[in-house]
Amino acid sequence: MWNKRGFGIIEVMVAVAITVTVGGALFAVSRNAAKTVVMTQDQTIAANLAQGLLEQARGIRDRSPIVLRDNDVFQAKLDTISQASVSVNNYAYSRDIVVDDCVYDSSGNLNTGIGNYCTVIATIKWNNPQLGEQTYQATELLTDWQ
Repeated sequence: MWNKRGFGIIEVMVAVAITVTVGGALFAVSRNAAKTVVMTQDQTIAANLAQGLLEQARGIRDRSPIVLRDNDVFQAKLDTISQASVSVNNYAYSRDIVVDDCVYDSSGNLNTGIGNYCTVIATIKWNNPQLGEQTYQATELLTDWQ
């Protein structure tokens, strides 16, 4: 029989339970989406900073071919461009760049012939209060030393 006085307690409890469940799910999804947006924004900034370091390494390669015959001198030049932290959106991004896996000739000098290369790794680190410490790395093979 239909009750003309309104909804019963069971119907109200079921409606509240469904509403709370749907509301909780929507809250969890929106919280996860907000975290993803923040993480993506941070990684985009880090990727741009890493690309900038790799471009500067490429510029050193193009401007100072004699320096590049000695990996330690090249690394020292790279260290000067990566010393300062960069502050973006109230986060301090630390930058580091490393030269690795260079091809050397029998004398220990960087091979400047055809097919020569050095692996250059740019690492960006920052601390996001919501996500903790984050790291982004970009690796590139720099070739065609002059």
